[in-house]
Formats: sequence, structure tokens, C-alpha cells
Amino acid sequence: MTAQDDIADPIVSATLDVDGTPTGRVLIGRPVVEDDGITWRCEYRIDGLSEAFRHHVCGVDALQALVLTLELMPVLLEQTREAHQGRLTWHDQGAPWGFPSGLYGTPPAMLDA
Repeated sequence: MTAQDDIADPIVSATLDVDGTPTGRVLIGRPVVEDDGITWRCEYRIDGLSEAFRHHVCGVDALQALVLTLELMPVLLEQTREAHQGRLTWHDQGAPWGFPSGLYGTPPAMLDA
């Protein structure tokens, strides 16, 4: 079974490099509504690094579930040994590795600029 087989209908797939070699992988699935008909869930998987993560994030709608999942990715990636050692990159960029970060900490005046 491949990593993509674990995630139903992946919509995000990113490969991360360690020391310039493609090693890590991030997969995020399409948001799906839970059995309650209200809550939305977005599954994710990070593997190929010193730490592996597989879980889901919930939101009040598909957009919130996806955005919260995207914002969680750099938080989880920071926990890896490769990130702590400064060896983890995505297209030659370090943290946040192409994922959104810190949007809620931005002062409102900065968002209007």
C-alpha cells in the first residue's frame, strides 16, 4: 500500500528534501463531511522523515478544515529532527516549507495594506 492509498482522494502532495534529496512527503486529502452532517474532516499524512504523522483536522465547513490542516503542517514539520537541524527544505526554502503560517497573528492593519 502506498502513502496515497491511505489518504482518500488526496488534493495536496508535496515532497520535502533532506540535504537536497527528496525524502519526506506531505499528503492532504479532500475535505469530507462527517456522519453528523455538520462537521468536516481533512485527513493528512507526513512520512519519510524522523517523525511520521497521520491524523485529521476538523472544521465547520470544508474550507475551514482545509485551511486549518494547511496551517498545521509547518507546526508538525518543525517537530522533526531534520527541521531542527536545518536540513529540511521545499524548493530550497526552509520553514514554513510553502505552507501558510501566522495568518492569524497578523495585525488587521497589515491585512488591509
